Amino acid sequence: MVAVCHPAAAQAQVRSFDVPAQSASTGIREFARQAGIQVTLAGRDGDGRATKPVRGSFEIRDGLTRLLADTGLTVRSFDGKVAILAASSADVADAGETITVTGSRIARPELESAMPIGIVSMEAGRKAGNTTVYETVLRDVAVGPGNGPYNSAPEGQYDGGMATIELRNMGVSRSLTLIDGRRRVSGAASSSAVDINMIPSGMVERIEIVTGGAAAIYGADAVTGAANIITRTDIKGLEISATTGFTQHGGGSKSQISFVAGTSFSDDRGSITIGGTWMKNNPIYFHQRYARNTNISYQTNPENTGPDDGIPDRVIRYNMTNMYLQPNANIYVGGKTYLLSPDGSAYVGEYANGCISGCGTSRDGGDGGFPQSQYWSDFLIAPIENYAFIGRFDYALTDGLNADFRVDYGRSRYDAYRRPYRDDDRLTWLNGAGGATARLDNPYLPDSFRQIMLDNNLASTAVRRSYENFGQMTDYSDRQSLTVSAGLSGELPGGLEWEAFGQYGRSTNDIHADNVPIASRLIAARDVISDPVSGAPVCRDATARANGCVPFNIFSEAPLTAEQRGWMMATRRKHREQTQKIFGANIAGSPFSLPAGDIQAVIGVEHRRESIHNVDDNGAAPPDKELSHLGAWAPYEPELRASNDVSEAYGELVVPLLRDLPFIHKLTVEGAYRYSDYSDFESTHTWKVGGSWMPFAELTLRAVRSRSVRVPNFGERYSSRAVQEIGVRDACLQTSYQANPTRKANCAALMQQLGIPTPYLPSEIGTGYVITGGSTDVTPETSNSLTLGLVWQPRFLPGFDLTVDYWNIKLDNMIAAIGQQDVLNLCMDLPSIDNQFCDRVTRDSRGYAEGVDTSYMNVSESAAEGIDIGANYRTNVGPGRLALALRATYLVNFETTTLPGVETSRIIYDGGYQNPRVRANMFASYTVGDWEVGLNTRFWGSAVNYTNMSDEAYDRNKLPAKIYNDLNIGWNLNEQATLRVGINNLFDVRPPYRPRTYYQGGGGVYDVYGRYFFSSVNFKF
Repeated sequence: MVAVCHPAAAQAQVRSFDVPAQSASTGIREFARQAGIQVTLAGRDGDGRATKPVRGSFEIRDGLTRLLADTGLTVRSFDGKVAILAASSADVADAGETITVTGSRIARPELESAMPIGIVSMEAGRKAGNTTVYETVLRDVAVGPGNGPYNSAPEGQYDGGMATIELRNMGVSRSLTLIDGRRRVSGAASSSAVDINMIPSGMVERIEIVTGGAAAIYGADAVTGAANIITRTDIKGLEISATTGFTQHGGGSKSQISFVAGTSFSDDRGSITIGGTWMKNNPIYFHQRYARNTNISYQTNPENTGPDDGIPDRVIRYNMTNMYLQPNANIYVGGKTYLLSPDGSAYVGEYANGCISGCGTSRDGGDGGFPQSQYWSDFLIAPIENYAFIGRFDYALTDGLNADFRVDYGRSRYDAYRRPYRDDDRLTWLNGAGGATARLDNPYLPDSFRQIMLDNNLASTAVRRSYENFGQMTDYSDRQSLTVSAGLSGELPGGLEWEAFGQYGRSTNDIHADNVPIASRLIAARDVISDPVSGAPVCRDATARANGCVPFNIFSEAPLTAEQRGWMMATRRKHREQTQKIFGANIAGSPFSLPAGDIQAVIGVEHRRESIHNVDDNGAAPPDKELSHLGAWAPYEPELRASNDVSEAYGELVVPLLRDLPFIHKLTVEGAYRYSDYSDFESTHTWKVGGSWMPFAELTLRAVRSRSVRVPNFGERYSSRAVQEIGVRDACLQTSYQANPTRKANCAALMQQLGIPTPYLPSEIGTGYVITGGSTDVTPETSNSLTLGLVWQPRFLPGFDLTVDYWNIKLDNMIAAIGQQDVLNLCMDLPSIDNQFCDRVTRDSRGYAEGVDTSYMNVSESAAEGIDIGANYRTNVGPGRLALALRATYLVNFETTTLPGVETSRIIYDGGYQNPRVRANMFASYTVGDWEVGLNTRFWGSAVNYTNMSDEAYDRNKLPAKIYNDLNIGWNLNEQATLRVGINNLFDVRPPYRPRTYYQGGGGVYDVYGRYFFSSVNFKF
């Protein structure tokens, strides 16, 4: 391939040319230099051709026509800056598409880049019925689910409703997202991620995925790579498109409308481009895919006799529940749970398949026997509605000076929720007041409960329940993002181009939570007595009565009255805001030539300042914490104002060393360096070196080595510490304490300290809590990455190309939020229980782990390696054109080590369901006349549910591979209109019906939509 990069100029600009007749590759290169433009041509298309002479003054487009006359080459597209050439249709029956990529700051054809680059076409995504950039980018096997509608939990997730890109599943904060090569302000509370919902999908041309360290090119955060979203620029006229779809099993319908328009003026010296997209995705509720009582989890196997007996330690239960979580009031008296019936009678609760955990305690759990699980109204797919807009203005002020101005705006509304408020017999609720209490003098006390209490000589007893009559606590986020940029660009002597720009970005999130109980008022309202005079129910507390307390019947499931809701329920509000200011300048081009070709270089500087301002509701502030008690959405977040800035200088160089020699058809080396001076951390140095060797025209070998540094972002340092209720599985339970000799010894020592006679805890999965959030103690992390690969374009198979790349990424001093189960395990698996993980575990009075702190910390290292394969083939078959594209990856290794040299400190991810060994996407299309048929096949390899475990730890731990097929058919009615219909997940493949994977598709890796039907239309005017 030939790709020549020179300064940009306006399309209608007149230039003087003196280009002699010569070979096509040389003539095109010389023409590009004299015209000051970039020209791209597939190398094989230039073979055996010669260009015509061009002498005199012409507009660039006319000059190109003269240059290519009678050569069999045509101008496929030209926007005034980039010309893409190709052989004419008669000569190109088997030629492949050439894409000029910007995976570095030096644009080159896709297959000539030393750094592997994956190209995701937005047009291909639209053909598949995708309504968002997020859905489309997941087509690349290097991209993990990140944060999106498939994994936005209902438990008050701060970043719920966002869509982010995560490369290699190594964290969204390590993947840098760019828009047309520039950074954007983060919209996240817990990371530096960019919300790509704020980009109108109708304006997106493609997404370039650069895997491996790219910090030297683009700066911090590009530790595992960068995703560069390229927007459309060559728009003439008006284009309108619409897509809608629905699922066979209900819920999950999608709608989208986009428009793009563009025009030029002043004899093509200026252009205006605008585009926008409106999109709405409706939710899929848990009960639309599963029975209301479904709750799949692993529980102790009663048949297990011990380690190495060949009997699974844990088996799957499909309807796990807890009596104390039920929506009807219940009390635990005399070793039994009594639940209140709608008619006021009480009955002894029993699990259909017996008690499983915590048996004989007030917080037992069992399998079946109750109509609904705690998940029945959760989202499997979260709802979102958003619209986004881009407006761009470009103008050639003079022949050598161009100006540009751009505005990007997006807004999204995410309407999620938390589960309703609940409490039980623990004192953790309502700021230490604990759950509700049934007292004999409460006039609301049902006769059935009263009799049970009298029979057991009780004046009071705890009431446990989920208060569904309060209504779901909402988690409503209203996000907005605004980016404004302006720049100047022009030419310098010697054929170089320069650019200077300024950019301002601002993202906000206004959050509110409805149906939050006011702690002190709920405490007062639930404690009811009979008025001594009237006998009517009144609040016991005289002060509360004087303040208007409205009594509440804790035993009733009736909806709250307006008076009750006005007294004890409130809306809590938060405001988050982040800003970003960037000023930059660079010079790019070819400073001089070598015998093997032009040297390409870029040098530049950039200054970036980022700030954050978060404000919480005063009603949540301590000491009262009226709206921030456990179970009421989230802890109080003190007002946060923070900022930092960084000044950077960078350079990149591509040097052609040799060409047209025996076994050296072409040899190129390249490098990049960036110096970053931070206001709150020490300065950093990042670099990249690499090269490509083409021993002959059909084969290219390439390699890149890079070093990156990432400083902690605002989320990792300052995000508030949120508390979430969750089941906690202690590492020292009877079923797991013998997982390895170290754990066995540590559990025995801990039990001795706690005064427990056995070396383990009786198996019980209690409802505890997990703390998440930032830490000001975290320090920068570093990474080293290596890629080795080849590109093969055999002449004997025209239209075919193959890439194979080995990649390796190693992080040191990694910033991580270790998962709660890993924290519990590592506490016991390290040589001593005097370690940083045990410091993060809180135990209850019985010795069970109750609370786990998973806030950010620095751990030792993390490493991942794998092999990526890409293949494309395009050929004529019968009356039409067949195109095949394969993108696959094999994960060799992915693990985190918290203590070097200690085997039990390893957390293994490879082979797990979120990181299967094999992932692949195959795209096939056949075009004949005005019709096109497309079939996309996604393969998610077989995996295990739990890694780091012995074969007998979990029954049915192995998960089968899943294959999804998406079919679409398009019809071009005429040059202005296209219709398309399709079915995604053609064979209605379901997620594995196993713990963790059935809920939200295991965090977005498995399809939960089921069979999905869509149609779309596109009009061009």
